[in-house]
Amino acid sequence: MSNYLKRCVDKETGVNEPLRGIYIRSFAYPSLKDRTPIILTSVIDHLSREKESIVQKYGEGAREELKTVIGNISKLKSELQTNKPFSKIESGGEGADHYNRLIDEKTKRDGEVPTWYYVEWLFAECYLYRRLREIFETTEYLQKYDIFEAQKIDVYYNSLSSIKEATILTLDFSVQKLPSLSKAALKKLVIDFIKLSLWSNRADLSLSGGEVTEQDSICSHLVELDKFILVDDSEKAYHALTEKPANGQPKILDIILDNAGFELYFDLCLSDLLLSAKIVTHVRFHAKNCPWFVSDTNPHDFYWMITTTKESEDPALRTIGTRWQGYVDEGKFSVETDEFWTLSSDFDKMKTERPTLYKKLGESALVIIKGDLNYRKLVADINRPYTTPFSKAIGSFHPNKLLSLRTMKCDVAAGLLPGQAEKCAAIHPNWIITGEFATIQFDGPSNA
Repeated sequence: MSNYLKRCVDKETGVNEPLRGIYIRSFAYPSLKDRTPIILTSVIDHLSREKESIVQKYGEGAREELKTVIGNISKLKSELQTNKPFSKIESGGEGADHYNRLIDEKTKRDGEVPTWYYVEWLFAECYLYRRLREIFETTEYLQKYDIFEAQKIDVYYNSLSSIKEATILTLDFSVQKLPSLSKAALKKLVIDFIKLSLWSNRADLSLSGGEVTEQDSICSHLVELDKFILVDDSEKAYHALTEKPANGQPKILDIILDNAGFELYFDLCLSDLLLSAKIVTHVRFHAKNCPWFVSDTNPHDFYWMITTTKESEDPALRTIGTRWQGYVDEGKFSVETDEFWTLSSDFDKMKTERPTLYKKLGESALVIIKGDLNYRKLVADINRPYTTPFSKAIGSFHPNKLLSLRTMKCDVAAGLLPGQAEKCAAIHPNWIITGEFATIQFDGPSNA
């Protein structure tokens, strides 16, 4: 056994401790030991396999740069697998100062330079993807190359049957049935679409080690999936969305995105329904500014999705894609990025680190926060008792009414009832990391 693994301890993360790879029975340990190296290996294999097509697109100068890039990613993988100390980000660019400052702060705190297994897992993972970004930033020809784009595209095409099903459902209600729906029926419909957006979060390439799999239909299984939702605040979200705005102001929905492909499509369907029902007037999608955690959405992924849908040979896809393009052109759909989303900071720090972003999120009727990474940042990736109130777990992050939609893929949680975790563990020992269970958690100003 390697010397650094001898320092790892065979126990779960301590209560109220941040997740770290040093705890062998935490999800952080196998992620760093197995899952993350597999992701880096798949990146190296992809670059080697697609070398000629990349050179054709980016120019002959990219050929030599690819050799350097592959070598640097191999070096990064070796650093991870041997628990080497972190090095500073030297390329400059967004976020470099943040990571370099925290490396210095953690070195001073711990008396040694941070290493992969001993530092907080959230910082280690975010640092890894920032290092990947640095490798491409230092090239001349490949700065804009998205190493995960092909996998995100594959997720879309491998999920077309489910995507078509969701499209027909969205078009059917938004065009034909919305005007005649009762208030109760509209409420049920909106809640159903919130749950479709929730369960689409199961499609996560960073969890699967980058492996693309076909996504099962969720439209036809929505009712039977309800028993796996451990906290369901969807009614509170509906009431927040349908409150009348003050002084006739525009009604904005903010969605902090997670995965591209399958999940993004269902987020767009939810947004389409809310616009068609005149529940909101504008949807702001908050995306990452670079390739991140394999499948996270960046602006290119968003616009690719709409263009591809609009140009589909399938009539239903073409119809809805054309409508979404119209929403973009009219300003009803907009995509925004902020450096904060690719920092390692938990959301509790947004008010001080990015006050303009914090203030902006306060402008909308509701902020929907998608996925597991965002959830980890909401609760600071700390192993609190699972019964800790959600509003307490998210610290000072109360810019607005919030709705977290998360399928559970790592071992942090809050807001559960006493005994819920034990019941889930009896069904499946790894219940909290498989994506089988989910939470819909609301926080409003009155809870802060």
